[in-house]
Amino acid sequence: MTVTLDLSDHPGAHLAESSDLIIHIGMPPGAQNQIVTTLAANRRILCPSPAYLAGAPPIQSPSDLLRHRCLVVRENDENVTLWRFVHASREAQTVRIRPPWRRRTAR
Repeated sequence: MTVTLDLSDHPGAHLAESSDLIIHIGMPPGAQNQIVTTLAANRRILCPSPAYLAGAPPIQSPSDLLRHRCLVVRENDENVTLWRFVHASREAQTVRIRPPWRRRTAR
């Protein structure tokens, strides 16, 4: 077995033709002719720095993020400004943040 690590937002068709196994974040394009299995959830965690929190309004609920400078990294074509929060003891909440700038991963 040979293992190759190829990190790309848009793996070409050549990768599917020359590989027996591909691990992809999100639904791969053209997946209708492939067997697709979810290996793990792609969970995200909020990580503000202590310095940022020291000078920012407190965060008590997801809606408080509307007053904060949230940064995003685009992955594939997903909607990165719509954040969904799930808490075991409460109903899920959705917030559309307004980032000051966005970072798109290289293609």
